Amino acid sequence: MSRAVVAISGIDPYYINTSEAIELLRKNRQFYQLIKTGKFVYVDNHFCLKEEKYLKKEGRNIIGLSAYARKTHERVLHQHEKLSG
Repeated sequence: MSRAVVAISGIDPYYINTSEAIELLRKNRQFYQLIKTGKFVYVDNHFCLKEEKYLKKEGRNIIGLSAYARKTHERVLHQHEKLSG
């Protein structure tokens, strides 16, 4: 699904499915290097800052985005479009 279709449909425009994420990492070396720093994680179909307040955990395992991350969506989620251009 294209970003335009996603935005128009009202679905999260920062959503990136697993196959798109893999393709982006494979094709965009700058993005790959950024993710490789360990400062971001891929969770709930988003690249997100790897900070406790943004992540929902069960024990030591990340199981999703926190309620805080979902509420502050535009500040938290990595805008990969800027890096892939």
